[in-house]
Amino acid sequence: LCVQHTSSRCVRQTIATSPFNPSVTIPYDLASTSDFNIVIYDVLGREVWSHKQIGQMAGNYSLVWNGMNQAGQLAASGLYLIRFTSPEYTGVQKALLLR
Repeated sequence: LCVQHTSSRCVRQTIATSPFNPSVTIPYDLASTSDFNIVIYDVLGREVWSHKQIGQMAGNYSLVWNGMNQAGQLAASGLYLIRFTSPEYTGVQKALLLR
């Protein structure tokens, strides 16, 4: 995911999954200090997991989703949509969770 103020400085990052590790690594860049939300949805549009960050400093980061839902249960293998929302940017990428 890319979270930059100008598209000319935007570097596209790919969400990383591995069939040997049932987790999803979500890389993101912040051009300036910002609040943001990451929400993961299943293919039916149901919210599976979310993360809210307040006042994250500018820089390159990654967040690991361990494949659990908000109730601490294992999410099923399959396709998920990951939405990143900040005041400057909103984007969605697909991720495949394999168990």
